[in-house]
Amino acid sequence: MRAEATRSPGPEPSFDLEALFRDHHKRAFRAAYRIVGNLQDAEDVVQTVFLKIARRDVPPDLSRTPGSYIHRAAVNAALDQVRSPASKRQVPLEQTPDEKSRAPLSSDPEEIHREKEMQRHLTDALGTISAHSAEVFALRYFEGLGNTEIARIVGSTRSAVAVTLHRARAQLKEKLSRHLGDTS
Repeated sequence: MRAEATRSPGPEPSFDLEALFRDHHKRAFRAAYRIVGNLQDAEDVVQTVFLKIARRDVPPDLSRTPGSYIHRAAVNAALDQVRSPASKRQVPLEQTPDEKSRAPLSSDPEEIHREKEMQRHLTDALGTISAHSAEVFALRYFEGLGNTEIARIVGSTRSAVAVTLHRARAQLKEKLSRHLGDTS
Protein backbone atom coordinates (compact mmCIF):
# COMPACT_ATOMS: atom_id res chain seq x y z
CA MET A 1 0.00 0.00 0.00
CA ARG A 2 2.79 2.38 0.89
CA ALA A 3 4.56 1.90 -2.48
CA GLU A 4 1.43 3.02 -4.30
CA ALA A 5 1.27 6.20 -2.25
CA THR A 6 4.80 7.19 -3.31
CA ARG A 7 4.30 6.55 -7.02
CA SER A 8 4.02 9.58 -9.24
CA PRO A 9 0.63 10.27 -10.79
CA GLY A 10 0.02 9.50 -14.43
CA PRO A 11 0.16 6.43 -16.60
CA GLU A 12 2.99 3.96 -16.33
CA PRO A 13 5.11 3.71 -19.48
CA SER A 14 4.62 0.48 -21.41
CA PHE A 15 8.40 0.13 -21.74
CA ASP A 16 11.53 0.21 -19.62
CA LEU A 17 13.10 3.62 -20.29
CA GLU A 18 16.49 2.55 -18.96
CA ALA A 19 16.58 -0.51 -21.24
CA LEU A 20 15.36 1.61 -24.15
CA PHE A 21 18.20 4.08 -23.55
CA ARG A 22 20.79 1.33 -23.12
CA ASP A 23 19.70 -0.42 -26.34
CA HIS A 24 19.28 2.63 -28.60
CA HIS A 25 21.24 5.65 -27.36
CA LYS A 26 24.39 4.88 -29.40
CA ARG A 27 22.50 4.73 -32.70
CA ALA A 28 20.55 7.86 -31.77
CA PHE A 29 23.79 9.65 -30.91
CA ARG A 30 25.44 8.66 -34.20
CA ALA A 31 22.41 9.85 -36.18
CA ALA A 32 22.34 13.15 -34.32
CA TYR A 33 26.09 13.64 -34.58
CA ARG A 34 26.09 13.10 -38.33
CA ILE A 35 23.54 15.87 -38.69
CA VAL A 36 24.62 18.46 -36.12
CA GLY A 37 28.35 17.89 -36.61
CA ASN A 38 29.46 18.33 -33.02
CA LEU A 39 29.60 16.31 -29.84
CA GLN A 40 27.78 18.66 -27.47
CA ASP A 41 24.76 19.21 -29.69
CA ALA A 42 24.49 15.49 -30.46
CA GLU A 43 24.48 14.72 -26.73
CA ASP A 44 21.82 17.41 -26.22
CA VAL A 45 19.71 15.86 -28.97
CA VAL A 46 19.85 12.38 -27.43
CA GLN A 47 19.02 13.77 -24.01
CA THR A 48 16.08 15.69 -25.45
CA VAL A 49 14.71 12.60 -27.22
CA PHE A 50 14.73 10.44 -24.10
CA LEU A 51 13.46 13.23 -21.82
CA LYS A 52 10.52 13.85 -24.16
CA ILE A 53 9.67 10.15 -24.10
CA ALA A 54 9.91 10.05 -20.30
CA ARG A 55 7.74 13.16 -19.86
CA ARG A 56 4.94 12.28 -22.25
CA ASP A 57 1.50 12.03 -20.64
CA VAL A 58 0.68 9.16 -22.97
CA PRO A 59 3.71 6.97 -23.61
CA PRO A 60 4.42 6.18 -27.25
CA ASP A 61 3.72 2.66 -28.50
CA LEU A 62 7.20 1.26 -28.87
CA SER A 63 6.19 -2.38 -28.97
CA ARG A 64 6.82 -2.87 -32.71
CA THR A 65 9.85 -0.79 -33.68
CA PRO A 66 11.48 1.01 -30.75
CA GLY A 67 14.79 1.43 -32.63
CA SER A 68 13.13 3.09 -35.61
CA TYR A 69 11.09 5.36 -33.34
CA ILE A 70 14.18 6.49 -31.38
CA HIS A 71 16.25 6.89 -34.55
CA ARG A 72 13.61 8.99 -36.26
CA ALA A 73 13.12 11.10 -33.13
CA ALA A 74 16.89 11.70 -32.99
CA VAL A 75 17.03 12.71 -36.66
CA ASN A 76 14.11 15.12 -36.23
CA ALA A 77 15.52 16.58 -33.01
CA ALA A 78 18.91 17.02 -34.70
CA LEU A 79 17.27 18.82 -37.61
CA ASP A 80 15.45 21.07 -35.12
CA GLN A 81 18.82 21.74 -33.48
CA VAL A 82 20.36 22.69 -36.84
CA ARG A 83 17.51 25.11 -37.49
CA SER A 84 17.97 26.74 -34.09
CA PRO A 85 20.00 29.97 -33.98
CA ALA A 86 21.79 28.60 -30.89
CA SER A 87 23.27 25.77 -32.95
CA LYS A 88 26.03 27.88 -34.42
CA ARG A 89 28.62 26.78 -31.87
CA GLN A 90 30.92 24.27 -33.51
CA VAL A 91 33.49 21.82 -32.21
CA PRO A 92 36.01 20.76 -34.83
CA LEU A 93 35.19 17.24 -35.99
CA GLU A 94 38.75 16.05 -35.36
CA GLN A 95 38.18 16.65 -31.62
CA THR A 96 35.31 14.20 -31.37
CA PRO A 97 35.57 10.57 -30.29
CA ASP A 98 34.21 9.30 -33.63
CA GLU A 99 37.19 10.66 -35.56
CA LYS A 100 37.74 7.57 -37.71
CA SER A 101 34.25 7.57 -39.23
CA ARG A 102 34.54 11.28 -40.04
CA ALA A 103 38.19 11.26 -41.12
CA PRO A 104 39.03 13.65 -43.97
CA LEU A 105 39.19 12.13 -47.42
CA SER A 106 42.47 13.91 -48.09
CA SER A 107 45.67 14.68 -46.21
CA ASP A 108 46.00 18.07 -47.92
CA PRO A 109 45.21 20.82 -45.34
CA GLU A 110 43.43 22.97 -47.91
CA GLU A 111 41.28 20.05 -49.02
CA ILE A 112 40.49 19.19 -45.39
CA HIS A 113 39.41 22.78 -44.81
CA ARG A 114 37.17 22.67 -47.90
CA GLU A 115 35.59 19.41 -46.70
CA LYS A 116 34.82 20.96 -43.30
CA GLU A 117 33.36 24.06 -44.92
CA MET A 118 31.21 21.92 -47.22
CA GLN A 119 29.91 19.96 -44.20
CA ARG A 120 29.04 23.20 -42.43
CA HIS A 121 27.27 24.57 -45.52
CA LEU A 122 25.39 21.29 -45.99
CA THR A 123 24.26 21.31 -42.36
CA ASP A 124 23.09 24.92 -42.73
CA ALA A 125 21.29 24.12 -46.00
CA LEU A 126 19.52 21.12 -44.43
CA GLY A 127 18.03 23.51 -41.92
CA THR A 128 16.33 25.45 -44.71
CA ILE A 129 14.44 22.65 -46.49
CA SER A 130 11.27 20.97 -45.25
CA ALA A 131 11.58 18.74 -42.19
CA HIS A 132 10.42 15.70 -44.13
CA SER A 133 12.90 16.26 -46.96
CA ALA A 134 15.75 16.88 -44.53
CA GLU A 135 14.85 13.76 -42.55
CA VAL A 136 14.75 11.56 -45.66
CA PHE A 137 18.04 13.05 -46.91
CA ALA A 138 19.72 12.49 -43.54
CA LEU A 139 18.48 8.92 -43.32
CA ARG A 140 19.80 8.17 -46.81
CA TYR A 141 23.09 10.03 -46.93
CA PHE A 142 24.13 10.33 -43.28
CA GLU A 143 22.77 7.03 -42.02
CA GLY A 144 23.22 5.04 -45.23
CA LEU A 145 19.73 3.54 -45.20
CA GLY A 146 18.09 2.31 -48.38
CA ASN A 147 14.85 3.71 -49.79
CA THR A 148 12.81 0.72 -48.62
CA GLU A 149 13.97 1.06 -45.02
CA ILE A 150 13.46 4.84 -45.10
CA ALA A 151 9.93 4.31 -46.43
CA ARG A 152 9.20 1.97 -43.54
CA ILE A 153 10.60 4.44 -40.97
CA VAL A 154 8.75 7.50 -42.29
CA GLY A 155 5.55 5.66 -43.21
CA SER A 156 5.77 6.21 -46.94
CA THR A 157 6.40 4.30 -50.15
CA ARG A 158 9.76 3.58 -51.71
CA SER A 159 8.89 5.63 -54.79
CA ALA A 160 7.78 8.60 -52.65
CA VAL A 161 11.12 8.42 -50.85
CA ALA A 162 12.94 8.43 -54.20
CA VAL A 163 11.02 11.52 -55.31
CA THR A 164 11.67 13.26 -51.99
CA LEU A 165 15.39 12.49 -52.26
CA HIS A 166 15.51 13.82 -55.81
CA ARG A 167 13.82 17.06 -54.76
CA ALA A 168 15.94 17.41 -51.62
CA ARG A 169 19.16 16.97 -53.61
CA ALA A 170 18.01 19.60 -56.11
CA GLN A 171 17.12 22.05 -53.32
CA LEU A 172 20.39 21.45 -51.50
CA LYS A 173 22.41 21.76 -54.70
CA GLU A 174 20.79 25.14 -55.36
CA LYS A 175 21.40 26.36 -51.82
CA LEU A 176 24.98 25.09 -51.76
CA SER A 177 25.67 26.69 -55.13
CA ARG A 178 24.57 30.02 -53.70
CA HIS A 179 26.76 29.53 -50.60
CA LEU A 180 29.77 28.60 -52.66
CA GLY A 181 29.26 31.23 -55.33
CA ASP A 182 28.77 28.68 -58.12
CA THR A 183 26.40 29.91 -60.80
CA SER A 184 26.42 26.76 -62.94
